[in-house]
Amino acid sequence: GYKADMDAHSIMFDTFFARANELTDADHFASAEIEQKADDVRTQREALADLWTDLETLFEHSLEMLQVEEESAAATAWLESRLAHVAEADHEKDLPAFLARQS
Repeated sequence: GYKADMDAHSIMFDTFFARANELTDADHFASAEIEQKADDVRTQREALADLWTDLETLFEHSLEMLQVEEESAAATAWLESRLAHVAEADHEKDLPAFLARQS
């Protein structure tokens, strides 16, 4: 996925930033441009990481919501089946059996 792809390219970024630092530390004639490019890449990489974090959070929240919906549907179905049973039962006949189960 996205995260694995980003992680797989971390060495590329580390190499790029190390090389950019070497050149600027050596007072390369294009040091200002190299620093700007490194800053741009760093900013874009951080933006991508932030977007990934937001997307991951959205996926987690969506999964949690789906789980709650499934649990709610199961609970509602169970309650409705019991309500129907209780509404249709012969309460005078069921009361002694109910009381016997309680003791």
